[in-house]
Amino acid sequence: MDNSLDITPPTMAGRDIKPVGFIGLLVAAVLGGVISGHGYLVLIIFCIALMIALHELGHLAVAKASGMAVTEYFIGFGPKLWSTRIGETEYGIKAILAGGYVKIPGMTTMEELPPTLEPRAYRNAPTYKRLATVSAGSCVHFLIALVLLWSAYVFFGVPNNNQVSVGSLSPVSRGVDPAKTAGLRPGDIIVKINKTPTSTYQQVQDALKNTAGSKVDFLVRREGRLENIFVVPVEKDGGGKVGIILSNPNVTYSPISAVPRTISEAATYLGTSVTHIGSALSATWAALVNPSVSSNSTTNDQRAMSIVGATRVATEAAQAGPGPLIFIFVALNLFIGLFNMLPLPILDGGYFAVAIYERVRSRKGQAYYHADSSKLVPLFYVMATLFVLLGVSLIYLDIVKPVQLSFR
Repeated sequence: MDNSLDITPPTMAGRDIKPVGFIGLLVAAVLGGVISGHGYLVLIIFCIALMIALHELGHLAVAKASGMAVTEYFIGFGPKLWSTRIGETEYGIKAILAGGYVKIPGMTTMEELPPTLEPRAYRNAPTYKRLATVSAGSCVHFLIALVLLWSAYVFFGVPNNNQVSVGSLSPVSRGVDPAKTAGLRPGDIIVKINKTPTSTYQQVQDALKNTAGSKVDFLVRREGRLENIFVVPVEKDGGGKVGIILSNPNVTYSPISAVPRTISEAATYLGTSVTHIGSALSATWAALVNPSVSSNSTTNDQRAMSIVGATRVATEAAQAGPGPLIFIFVALNLFIGLFNMLPLPILDGGYFAVAIYERVRSRKGQAYYHADSSKLVPLFYVMATLFVLLGVSLIYLDIVKPVQLSFR
């Protein structure tokens, strides 16, 4: 959401790309990405842009419903690429796709407005309407996360850690493939090995010890039916190997039963995000100043990421399937929604805190108290500088020490 301390470059007057040209440029960029083998990257960029658009749409919808004036709704910053006006609001896209904003007149006491606009200014709206408007973006992120989680449980399922299945077949060596020869298939749930129940990776590995050259009875569940498949493991690395990569089978939920699981999991994610904000910043500092922190270290994997790193990780998740991608965006939306409400002048949480402060300072029967926004200007620019430095540092780390996450 826009704060009236506008630090974006002015519009390139007279040089806006026309609608047809802009759409053609966008289509060409998408086709170019797909043809060049970067289809997943195009998908992730689209998803992130959509996430930003929905965040700002939340501010826009609540502000308009509250009777406030909204003059601009833009995705991106900097020079304007394309825009159109509907009523009093100009909608458009700018060149630097690193966020977005909604301009609501009167966000601070320093902004001078014409008398006709003053009654519909943000600063003159009731406290509850201002709180609803500034928190709407984060609420949208929480809603997106809930919808994505629910969809994952209903349509794709989540790994069942109490079962082990054949994730894929992998020959023990060239021409030696016991699992495939015996008829094991990806997706088979391993119930027992030689009548010993198996529900964890370790139990499967223990059951195959000292079985090289012997016929081993795999009781598997395939498409709801139990089948016995006999496999002869071969000797490798001191144990019996059959040539399978283990995984946990997915379990789906009904639309109704998925609701409590969704709420519970979202609460767990939020709790984790709260406890990890400080540790993520600490890990980021350690990765920056300590050359011994490598790309594959635990410390590096716990640090924060820039939009560059988040896009790369999400692209890798997409290549592993829709499930991992969904959970990446669930975590991303919950974290952004939470972080955005921190009481800092550069974030929506800063406006939320000011509105609460003004409500507390106001006395019944007296004029509504308005905080002096000019006193926050130095802090605003300090925070803006720190955010820019943090962003540049994270981009640097995401290039030289990319976070290593496995989705397979």
